[in-house]
Amino acid sequence: AIHVTVKEHRDHDLTWVEREIEFCSVLNDCISFEKNLLVTRRFELLDKEEILANSDKPTIDIWTVDEMEWNDPRGTLALEMQLAFSLHRTDFWEDNTNLRVVAACKSVPSLETENGKYLAEIFRRRLMSLLVDIRVDAEVLVLPSVGAALLEETSLEPPRSLSQLEHCAELNAMVAKHCSSTCVVFLPLPTPDLDGRTPSEYVNNIQVLTQNLPPCALVAAGERQEIITTRI
Repeated sequence: AIHVTVKEHRDHDLTWVEREIEFCSVLNDCISFEKNLLVTRRFELLDKEEILANSDKPTIDIWTVDEMEWNDPRGTLALEMQLAFSLHRTDFWEDNTNLRVVAACKSVPSLETENGKYLAEIFRRRLMSLLVDIRVDAEVLVLPSVGAALLEETSLEPPRSLSQLEHCAELNAMVAKHCSSTCVVFLPLPTPDLDGRTPSEYVNNIQVLTQNLPPCALVAAGERQEIITTRI
């Protein structure tokens, strides 16, 4: 696994453009070699004293935006769960935080309709069943798909998909709305495929995704071995 921290770069021999190119090159090399990726951002904001002072236990949030990967023991959600669970099992975090899985489901366009609420409950039960199978004790929150309202406002035939920048902005807004009691957020890392994007645009997308949020761990699974199992 490869861990990259996104922070102010102090190598004055490189321009910002060169740093962004180098950063994206490292990510793409990791994916090419099928390595797991963890990119951290805003962890300088982590305050254990603030966590201790909170009367209600804050949460370590694990976000998933694609229900199709829930059954993939090698996928990004599996890696997010493993990392979050490992963090939570340490003494400080186990005593003072709770785990929460937040699912923005593509198949749930809205929670304003009876059908939307019904689908959300179906997916909540699916996730709870998965958590029981892998022996992880966590709350579950199910939300509509990322950008559902935006796509509804700009409905086209055939329906369009979000650009990576739009997806990052919409997901950021969703996380911000639901993270008032969150101390750490695990999120899927945006795909660093630069086809049609410059390194500067990709780095900007990461900044848009994480701005004004609690400390963020952006995760991408690259290794093809099972991360979680229900067979034990």
